[in-house]
Amino acid sequence: MAVTWKKIAYYDTLLTVEEQEIVGRLTGGNVDGITIGIADNNMVQIDDADAADNDYCKLTANGIEGRSASEVKTDLSLNNVENTAHSTDAHTMTIDGRDVSVDGSKLDGIEASADKTDATNVDAAGAVMESDTDYVDKTHLSQDFGASGVRLCNLILTPISGKILNWSTGTPLTSGSPFSAKINGNPTSTSIVYDGDSNEGMFDKMDVYDGTNYWGKIILHNTTKSESVKIEAVNIDTNTITVEANSPDDSDTWDDEDDITVQSQTNAQAGYFDVDLSDKVASTDAGILLWVAFGDKEGNDDTARYVFFHPYESYDAGKRFWLTAYNANEQNGVQVLFPVVSQKMTVFLGSGCNGANCALSILGTMEYADT
Repeated sequence: MAVTWKKIAYYDTLLTVEEQEIVGRLTGGNVDGITIGIADNNMVQIDDADAADNDYCKLTANGIEGRSASEVKTDLSLNNVENTAHSTDAHTMTIDGRDVSVDGSKLDGIEASADKTDATNVDAAGAVMESDTDYVDKTHLSQDFGASGVRLCNLILTPISGKILNWSTGTPLTSGSPFSAKINGNPTSTSIVYDGDSNEGMFDKMDVYDGTNYWGKIILHNTTKSESVKIEAVNIDTNTITVEANSPDDSDTWDDEDDITVQSQTNAQAGYFDVDLSDKVASTDAGILLWVAFGDKEGNDDTARYVFFHPYESYDAGKRFWLTAYNANEQNGVQVLFPVVSQKMTVFLGSGCNGANCALSILGTMEYADT
C-alpha cells in the first residue's frame, strides 16, 4: 500500500491513505473521517475487555461485546427452561390448566397396552359386560322365561301411513260380520259375482283398498275348495267382489255355486274374519301398536255395538280385546300392543254395528330382540 504526504503544515497534518479500500470508501480517503459506532456505514470495534474465543457477539452502543453461553441464556430469559429429558423427569408445572404430576398419576394407572374397556375393568367397576350374561347375548333372548316361552321384543314407534281398514263415510256398516254367499257364475282371477248373501252390510261404505291410504285386505275363503284370496273392494250394489289375483289361490278356478265366506278358518269363533297386513307389516314383525277408533253415527243406544280383535290363531277368550260404543253418538279410541301371526289378525263386528264408524291404524311395530 503506497502512503504519500500530500501536505504538512504546523497547524494541520492530513494523512491520506489513497489505496486502503475500507478507509477510502467510508471516508473519502481521509482517516479522520472514520466514525466508530453501530450506525449505518460506521466502523465496528470490540467493546469488551474480556471478550474471548467462542463467545457470542452482542451489539452495544459502542460496538461488539463478547457473551458466553450462560450469558446468552440469561439475555434471552432462557434460564427458567429445564433442558432435561421430559419423558422421565418428574414435573410439577401446569400445562393448559392441568397439573401434569396429578394427571400423570392417573395415566400411570392405565394397564399396559390397554386400547379398550375390557371385562376386567368393567367388573371391577361393578358393571356387567355383554359377554358375561345370557340376558344380553341375542342368542339367548328367546330362552324360555316361563311356561309360555315369552320372547323379548323391541317396540319401534314409527307409525305406518294410511289405515288398515276404515269405515267412516255417511252412516257406514249396516250389519255385523261375517259375510257369506255363493258364487254366481264363473269368476275371473280378479272378479267374483255372488248371490244368496248374508251380512254384506259389513262392507257398506268401507273404503276401497288402494295400497296407500287403505291397505289392509280382508280374506275371502272358498270353503268348497278350501282356497282363499284377498279382497280389495266389494260393491254391494252389483254384488261384485274385486280380489287380488293369485293371493294365494286363483279364483279363476272357482265355480258357480261354490260357498264363499270371510269367516276365519283359523279362529273358528263365529263372526271373526281375517285381515291380511302383509302390504306394510313385515314377516319379522312380532306385533303392532294398534290404534282403533270406534263410535256411533246412528244416534241410538245399542249394547251390541262393539268390535273385537284377536290374534290370527285358534280362539282364546283371554287373548281378545274389544272396544264398545254402547251410547248414542259415543266415540271411543284405544291403543294396544297386539301380537301379529303370519302377518294377519282377526276382527269381529258386533251385530249392533249398524251405523258405526271404525278405523284401524298402526302406531308402531314390534320385532323380536333375538332376530
